[in-house]
Amino acid sequence: MNDLPAPIVPARWEKISQHLHANCQVFDVLSARYRHPVRKRERDFVVMTVPIGSTSSLSLRSSAVLVRQFRFGIDDFSLEIPGGLWSAAKNRWPRRSASCARRPAYR
Repeated sequence: MNDLPAPIVPARWEKISQHLHANCQVFDVLSARYRHPVRKRERDFVVMTVPIGSTSSLSLRSSAVLVRQFRFGIDDFSLEIPGGLWSAAKNRWPRRSASCARRPAYR
């Protein structure tokens, strides 16, 4: 016999509207209005959208290519796959290739 209480499932807010609040060079700021389905309370939320691209690369010895970068948020270095931002209007493949070509292990 299971004496555990049933899990509480949070209600899913309903999106009422959304519009572009600001178009920045590296990201867009969206303003979205949501309504709680049970309490009927409405709230505005701000959402940032970021076009991040990642690429997985292999070295000439078939090893994964990672970059070691200092991250201020964790006050330490981290190993990451190469990534970057791009404009949707531009061809993405040359930017990915250029990002990898700058890495010494990739050449």
